[in-house]
Amino acid sequence: MTRSSVSDEQIGRLHRRTDDMIRRVIEGTISFESTMDVMQAIIEGKHEPAPKSAVSRMKVCAVFSGNRCTICGSYFADGDSICGCGHEIGASYF
Repeated sequence: MTRSSVSDEQIGRLHRRTDDMIRRVIEGTISFESTMDVMQAIIEGKHEPAPKSAVSRMKVCAVFSGNRCTICGSYFADGDSICGCGHEIGASYF
């Protein structure tokens, strides 16, 4: 019998978060490369989580109605991944 240090509920939470992350990578709202880098750092034990208060203030740049940036509201040129203010789609900002 295998011993587990986490509950079934915690495993379920991990699965839901992983599924959400994959969905966002597919949608293009987060970067594939940065996602892979962070996942590898976690696997290697090199990732230091940000303080909870800092994480809650972070926003991920995405596009909303009319090619507008979710961080500042400025526009993305057609096919461009950086808005007029310099925010990149998929990057996180405070």
